[in-house]
Amino acid sequence: MNAMTSFEKFESLRQNFFDIGLRYENSGEFSRYFCTPQGAIPFASMGMSGIHYCFIDGFQETVFVVNPESTSDNYVFPISNNFDDFLRLVVSLHGTQLLDLVMVYEKEEFSQLLEDHKKNESSESIRELNELKEVFDIIPMDNPYEYIKNIMLSVDVKNIMYTDQYYDVLGIER
Repeated sequence: MNAMTSFEKFESLRQNFFDIGLRYENSGEFSRYFCTPQGAIPFASMGMSGIHYCFIDGFQETVFVVNPESTSDNYVFPISNNFDDFLRLVVSLHGTQLLDLVMVYEKEEFSQLLEDHKKNESSESIRELNELKEVFDIIPMDNPYEYIKNIMLSVDVKNIMYTDQYYDVLGIER
């Protein structure tokens, strides 16, 4: 008998970790946003602002964050090589709230954001982080900032295909 992967376990549990921004999403029922790529398989969202996490056909196991309210010209960013590393990042960064900010901040600024985030954690967030670590047997990542930066540099996002709505909303020629 094969052991269940972390992703299969996540899907079967359908558990939400609202306080750390990890809300289970059924990809078949998920309301897609203008910037959700074609071939995206959403599996979780932050539960606000339309930010969601997905795999994209053609990009193996890479996990992407999609942020409809991005402050840059990009709305889709690779953040981990696979689902296990994604969970390690969530634990290391004490939730999903900072995942898409790596591309905006230098390391020192990002480190300060993380420290401030940790100082303001609720007891429910801490409980959810501990539960996530226990349920998925997660070991936090040592250098999450560097890890995400390296993923962003190594994945060619030019090959991501978007819907017509994406081009219409942004006024981009196809």
